[in-house]
Amino acid sequence: PPGRSPLVLPDPAPGAEAVVAEHRPRTPVARLTGTGHGVDVEVRWTGDTLPRLCTWAWPAAGAWVLGVEPTNAPLLGAERDAPHAGAPLLEPGASWRTGVTIAVVPAADQEDA
Repeated sequence: PPGRSPLVLPDPAPGAEAVVAEHRPRTPVARLTGTGHGVDVEVRWTGDTLPRLCTWAWPAAGAWVLGVEPTNAPLLGAERDAPHAGAPLLEPGASWRTGVTIAVVPAADQEDA
């Protein structure tokens, strides 16, 4: 929605619209900061097999949701119109290895304290 950044999570509000975004991060890590509990939530993934990150937030009062999804296929744009919606296709018998980790870590503003 106009005036909202996909990298800044707003406070819950009645009727708030969802924000969906695709990111192409330089490093395969996303960190949710400012939880107010002295911890951050960090998501890391294999960047060579999951080169994109999709985020979606629905900050509606009473139904606040955040999705952080490393992915190998485009969410938006012309690439999405490619065969298989731009996702890689494995041949029969082929394999593909990837990984995602989620960790609760000390808050970034407290790591140096």
